[in-house]
Parts: sequence; structure tokens; C-alpha cells
Amino acid sequence: MNARPIAQTRAFRIWALGVWTCAAWTLGVGGLVGCNGPIDVVGEATQAILGGEPSERGAVVMVIGRHADRDRLCTGTLLAPNVVLTARHCVSLFQDGTYSCTLDGNLDLSRSRSPADAGTMGAPLAPEAVEIFEDSTPDTSVVSARGSRIFAPSTDTICRNDIALVVLDRELARAPAPVRLERGVTRAEELIVVGYGINDDATTQRQERSAIAVLDVGGSDFSKPVGSAVPRTFVTGRAACPGDSGGPALSQQTGAVVGVFSLFRGSCDSSEVRNFYSEVAPYGDLVREALRAAGHEVKAEPGGAGTDGAAGAGGQAPVPEPLDPQSGCAWSTPPHGGGWWWLASLLLAVRIGRRARLDEGV
Repeated sequence: MNARPIAQTRAFRIWALGVWTCAAWTLGVGGLVGCNGPIDVVGEATQAILGGEPSERGAVVMVIGRHADRDRLCTGTLLAPNVVLTARHCVSLFQDGTYSCTLDGNLDLSRSRSPADAGTMGAPLAPEAVEIFEDSTPDTSVVSARGSRIFAPSTDTICRNDIALVVLDRELARAPAPVRLERGVTRAEELIVVGYGINDDATTQRQERSAIAVLDVGGSDFSKPVGSAVPRTFVTGRAACPGDSGGPALSQQTGAVVGVFSLFRGSCDSSEVRNFYSEVAPYGDLVREALRAAGHEVKAEPGGAGTDGAAGAGGQAPVPEPLDPQSGCAWSTPPHGGGWWWLASLLLAVRIGRRARLDEGV
């Protein structure tokens, strides 16, 4: 099945809108206290997984959402031969730009945005506007499948519920990935992250990187909040980059999909970047509904990981390095014991975790 050709460009955007601003949130009060950082000017290249290597995980596919004004490059994972898990912003109307999220998963309307509606999420695209491409270096002139139905939670912002499942118009001859739905991600758990991006030769390639530790976990039905993560998300350090949005975080122990790459704080190639993944388990009902509609059952996480939420790697969670003192912001860890404590800084002026523009035609 042929698709219109596209030229893949390394679209550099200059951001000069105070990417390193931060806020601390008082547990139980929810008030935000801002702190000013330096203006961060970033020339952003679209890249695949940083520090990664070519990936042979056939369940991970490239996703392109065909919008009226441009095409959006993302990554997804087959949970069944005809069901792809990805980020909601990849397959929905979404306004990119510079914006801020609060720790409860809302847009921070007290902060400036550029454009004025940056960070807002609309309805899903028409399913047939979502195209799937296979192989480690896909031929984007040949579409492997298109969407026939999209399952997505309700949201009006990328700051929460950035997850979706696309039922395809055909089954692909690839083994699907298992998925974790019965327990949450834990701090210090080690993951493998996978995604597509555009390299220096202006081609896409699937890459992966292992031993990525979970730094913070947001609150959900499975987890109490630990550190600075919005509800139903978890945070890692440097690994994913633009083009990897929707890509999976896999348990290094079991290979099961545990998260979907959503957005990041800072520059993706910085050692201080923080990547935010939507955790899959809190959306178990949505996953099961999509798989039932597609005529498949859940391929559950293999046994051996235990059911008590213990991380496979064990040990203590890495403590995020503090920012440069000149930035005016710092990461902090809560004191042990009860009472009031401050959660660590969360991204304000968060930018989404993919930035590939695929211009139609040449």
C-alpha cells in the first residue's frame, strides 16, 4: 500500500522562553512557588534514542499522524498484531510550543505560553490519518497499516492522560509485546527505552537503550507519589528524544511495556533532562477494551517479577543531580517521616518529547 512520499527534515527550532523555570509544590496544599531560571536557547535536532544502539524489537513500529498542516513522527508498540500503543498527542489534534504543567497534571495558566494555546489537546485524528511503518529503518513510501479506530482517555492537555491505542485495518505479521497491567512501576526499576528519530543522514532508525532507571513515580491506583511526577506518569533521566514520543519503556527484567514516552523537561541531550512517561497499568481498562475490539486478549507480563511491586534491579533510586546554582532552581528530596514536605521541582515550560516535522512532498 503506497503513501505519498515525504521528505524528512532536521527541523531546528530556537526556544528562548525560560525553559529552566521550576516550581515546588506543598503536599496537601497544592500551591506553586515559582523560581526563575536563565533563558535557555536550544537548537533542537530530531534524534533517535540518545546513546542507544540499533534495535531489533519488531513489535516497535513507526507511527505517523497525518495532520492538515504537517505530519507528526512518533513511535508505537504492537500489543496485538492489529493494535498499537502510542502517545495520545501523536494521534490527536495537539498544539505544540512552550508551556507549563502543574504537579496535578494541568496546564499552568499563570505562566506564559507560546503560542497562546500551547499544550492543549483536542479530539483524536480520523483513524485513517494514522499510518504505521515497520522495520528498523522504515520505507515511508510504503504504509504497513492504517488506523481503523482510536481508543483514548479524555483530556484537554498533554499534561495528563497522554496515551492512546490504535486498532489497525489489518494484522501485521509481528509478535506483539507483553504489557504490564497488574502492578505499577517502582522507583529504581531499570528499563529499556525504544524509539525512532531522524539521524544526521535524514533517515529514521529504531534504536534502544538499556539500564535506564526510574527516578520518580506519580500517584495512581498502583503507586503513591514518589518524587516529582504528575499523576499516572514516571520520570527517567537522559535517553529519549524528539521522534521517540509514544515509544515504549520496557521492563528490563520481563520485556513488558510499562510506559509510553510523553514529554520532557529541558534539552533532550542534556544530562539534566527529565523524561516523562505515561504509565500503562493505570489505563488497564482502556487497553483491555481496545484489545477486545480488535479480537485479541492481553499478552500479559511474563512471570518471575513478583506481584508486590518490587523492582527487578533492586537497590536505591538514583538521586537527581542538582541544577547549576546559577539557574535558581534545584531538585530536592523529601525528608523522611510525616508532616509537610516539598516535592522536587517539576518542569515548567515543558516541551513535548518528539519534534520531528515531516514535510509533505519535496
